[in-house]
Amino acid sequence: MIIVKQRGGCFSVAQTDVVNTGPRGRGLQLITHIVDDVYVKQAGNNVLFCMCKCKKKE
Repeated sequence: MIIVKQRGGCFSVAQTDVVNTGPRGRGLQLITHIVDDVYVKQAGNNVLFCMCKCKKKE
């Protein structure tokens, strides 16, 4: 699990198959396709960006 904390407000991390051709946000699109769970949580003046990749059981 990786948690990134920074000052600011919430933002959307919804997974979509629409190709982002804009100048920003492509990294978030890539992350949502790689990790198993991703969410954003407001914590006072900060935002927590949480990513979790789970190990597969054999």
